[in-house]
This record gives sequence, C-alpha cells and structure tokens, in this order.
Amino acid sequence: GSARVEVSLNKQEFYTSSVRFTYLPESNWIISPNSGPPHGGTVVIIASTSVEYSSSLECAFDDLVVPAAFVTESQIECVTPAHAPGSASVSIRMTSLESQFVGNFTFEPEVSLRKLSPSAGSTLGGTLVIPELSRPILVSNVSRCLFGNLAVPMLQRDMNVACVSPPHLTSSVSVRLS
Repeated sequence: GSARVEVSLNKQEFYTSSVRFTYLPESNWIISPNSGPPHGGTVVIIASTSVEYSSSLECAFDDLVVPAAFVTESQIECVTPAHAPGSASVSIRMTSLESQFVGNFTFEPEVSLRKLSPSAGSTLGGTLVIPELSRPILVSNVSRCLFGNLAVPMLQRDMNVACVSPPHLTSSVSVRLS
C-alpha cells in the first residue's frame, strides 16, 4: 500500500502534500551482481526459491527490456542494457501483462585513473602505489593493476586501493586497472 507523507518542523504542526510513499512487499529475490557499468553487458543472475518458466521471459531495468534465459527452477539470467549511471528498478516479466519487481541494480559511473602516487619506484619492485581514481571502488578477488603487461593483485587500503609494483627493467610503463 501507500501512505501520504507529511513533514513537521516542530513536532506539532504537519505540512500536508500530495506526495506518497509506496510500501513494497518483502522480496525473496537475489540479484547478483547488483551493480555494473553503464555501457551494459553485465550478466546478471536473478535467484529465488521458485521461478516460473515462461517462453517470453524478460528482465526490465527501469523501462529498458532485455530477454531473459531460464537457467533453473531457482534462477534466470539476463544481460544489462546500456543505462545512465544510477539505480534502476529490476522486474521480471513473465508475459506482456505480468511483471514482478525483484530489486535494484546500480549502474556505476566508469572509473578512470587520474594519477599515481608515487609515480616512480625501484626496478626491484615493491613500491606501494596508490592510484587516484575518479570514484571509490571496492576491490574484489579479481581486481588487478597492470604495470605494462605484468598483473598484480589490487589491495584495499582503508577507503583507497593500492598496488605493489612488480620488478621491471628501467623504463616507463602504462598502468591500467582491471
């Protein structure tokens, strides 16, 4: 159901409006992963205790509809479309008239590497390098820093990420994040 929202600045007088808040039923759906890039292409698994098979199964990210694949009785899979950065409501459409809200997916802005601190280190490696990024990220077990063609694990350090430079011959190399 929904309820009208009223605001009070003194706990006695309430200002009424036509603004309403909608309460949604608890969802037993899991969306994994629940975030990805705005250019789309993220394979998303939507899981629940029971998923009904439908030959016309679709996923909707806000109003953007994409085909869905029935994986098992508890999972469907779809690929995110391109979408502006921000949160999108995700629904499963069983038919053109029947859909169910399953959760939210966040289209994260692209991450760019602004600078490195420090920007130079020993050829023996071992320099702790902190990349300055365009936005915070969380490190996963597959996050890597590439120094030229040499991949090293990315580390989470407080609210920053870091990498330890690998040994390399004297030269400049490009650094990328993966």
